[in-house]
Amino acid sequence: MEKERLSQRPLDLQDIVDLGKKKYEDGASPEEVKAWLGDYHPPVSLCKGANAYYDYMINLCEECQEPWEAKRLSYLQIMINQKKDGQREVEEKYHALIAQYFQVDDDVEVLENLSEICYQTSRFFEYVIIELFLSQHLKHDRQLHDSGRYRINMSYFIEQLQKASLWILPVVHNAVEVSELFGNLLSRMGHKVVLVVQSEVVESDQIPSDHELLEASMKGRQEYSDITVIPSICVKDKSGRSKDITAELIRVLCHSESKTDYANVLTAGENFDLLQETKIKRDLERLSRYEGELFQKYMVFGRIGDYMSYLEQIYQRPMRNLLDMDSSCKYSIVIPARNSGKYLHHTLRTCLNQRYQGEYEILVSDNSAEGNTEIWELCQKMNDKHIRYIRVPREVEPVKSMEYAALNARGEYFLIVGSDDGVLPWALQVLDQVVSKFPDEPVIKWDVGNYMWPDYDGSEVFRANMVFVPCKYEKNNYKPFWTQMENILVYALQSPGYMYTLPSGYLNSCYKKSFLREVLTRTGRLWNGLCQDIYMGTVASILKKKVLTIHYPMVIAAQSGISLGAKSNFMFDNDLEIQKNEKFLQCGLSALSPTERYLPEVTMDYGLLYQSVLRMISLGVLPEELLEIMDWKIIYKNISEQFKTDKIVYDELINKLRYAATNLGEEFLNWFDEEIYNPGREKKTYEEKEKVYSGWEDTVGENGCVALTLDKYGVKNIYDAVKMFELITEL
Repeated sequence: MEKERLSQRPLDLQDIVDLGKKKYEDGASPEEVKAWLGDYHPPVSLCKGANAYYDYMINLCEECQEPWEAKRLSYLQIMINQKKDGQREVEEKYHALIAQYFQVDDDVEVLENLSEICYQTSRFFEYVIIELFLSQHLKHDRQLHDSGRYRINMSYFIEQLQKASLWILPVVHNAVEVSELFGNLLSRMGHKVVLVVQSEVVESDQIPSDHELLEASMKGRQEYSDITVIPSICVKDKSGRSKDITAELIRVLCHSESKTDYANVLTAGENFDLLQETKIKRDLERLSRYEGELFQKYMVFGRIGDYMSYLEQIYQRPMRNLLDMDSSCKYSIVIPARNSGKYLHHTLRTCLNQRYQGEYEILVSDNSAEGNTEIWELCQKMNDKHIRYIRVPREVEPVKSMEYAALNARGEYFLIVGSDDGVLPWALQVLDQVVSKFPDEPVIKWDVGNYMWPDYDGSEVFRANMVFVPCKYEKNNYKPFWTQMENILVYALQSPGYMYTLPSGYLNSCYKKSFLREVLTRTGRLWNGLCQDIYMGTVASILKKKVLTIHYPMVIAAQSGISLGAKSNFMFDNDLEIQKNEKFLQCGLSALSPTERYLPEVTMDYGLLYQSVLRMISLGVLPEELLEIMDWKIIYKNISEQFKTDKIVYDELINKLRYAATNLGEEFLNWFDEEIYNPGREKKTYEEKEKVYSGWEDTVGENGCVALTLDKYGVKNIYDAVKMFELITEL
């Protein structure tokens, strides 16, 4: 009966737990089963099977002798079941320990108990501060538990705690003691700490100016031995109008108290949300992930100030000069690479095989795992004057890897390709001719071919080792025209396939280096979305009303065994393994703002497109009124259609989507349940079948497009595919 039930799809969380139990029965250790089940992240709501999941995970933790983790999961189960008495008991103990901290001379025992409570309640940033303080105070390292250590941007948070930094703590009325305690700990660790305390509302005949209120707040500044306290004055007039300058005060303090115009921010999640809706939204960024409304009273971590100063904090080296430095060549082919030497070799060959005779560089930016030197060794072996190798100072996510690479480009123009893609022989020559006619255009867009490496089997469109030419081309006839980007973006929102035509600076277009300054000025950020190419394509489409476009192929976009972007659109798992993309040291990622929570974090392209638009609204680049006219039903349908019900991660994704739907109101949630959630959860018998290919076969289309499998021609890599593309097109 169990086997028959587990052959039904989609699986729910109870089914996934049963699969974990089967792994255990088949000989997997409790540590292995716990790690496997721990990759599933149920939303912070009571979905089907959630209690079974937590019950079994707690048992596994106890068997693995991890009492802290067992207590944390037990409390999380109490929270999602809304057991108020259980929550109240733990919260009272938490606040009692905070009060006790200020009453005793030897605070080590109090802090050790408080650390355990913080971990139990998933107050991870508070937990880490206490643990690092105790390590420093007791002169020996304390081991951080995994759930506290492996959080988004936690490695960066720890770095900021381990060096002298400016910390600003905006304090809300119901969390004064909490802020004072952690402000005190930060000060004792050697940091400069400023508490911004909201004052009682002051009544006035008229509302003073921002300058007057800021001046009054600064006059109320009080210096203590450990921290600085500044009141944020809120004024209300007789008509009921009020003004709160807390956000502006935080921005002024960051600029005045820090030589680099950078400060860390620590405050309750709900307070951070309010600050992100103010004038400082482009300078303020939440760096700790939004985990759900249950955790919004907990301390979260973020940053305020200049974006380039933030990058300098991440990489611990000057970055500001890279944005405005003089060009040393006309063009840069930029290749962010990671652990990809065998593919990169052939990509570099396509970059070197250029008809263009002018100066250009091939910038290889290596984001490989620590100890992996294959890319450096490859560049040394190829030993070509055009190749310039740099190493990213730390391992980062793909979005930051691309940003770091682009900032280091020395060309007046740069185009980015992946380490398995190919640059066509005429690309720089054609680009140079176009630039000579249109020297002021900051963004230039073009056509892209496709190639599937022999080891790639994830495509539903092309066969492995197939090359695709989009249409018939005429040599040297570039047909330059202007693409109205507003229209393309609207099309993309309605039919997401258009997103791949957005000028992302990656594969399908190039940017002038000076365009990055415009992006930074207008948005306050550079590569800042959940996805590097879709985000920047969205940004460019919003900032530039029209983009110069040439009807000519310049690059071949390839998919191989290392293609993270392509794989993110497929849900790779089987019945007993959740195949996750490689886990990077998550640093430099931005958490969802309140506006962006109308959708969940998903890695598939449709969701990434909509999230990019929401980020532009959140930053004030697009008007908030767009939220009222966006067709959320179409958006949710488009996203859910990329979820495959036969995959084990379907349950996690559809429940996250449902949790996000609660932000759109009860009527929308009812529609979502009736049209998407309930039908999508109806179980059907699933039989493991051999994958049937239904995409392109070898053909020549009416418009001159060509799809050709290259096995019989001896093609095995992107360099050979580029040569075949050249033969087919005769360009």
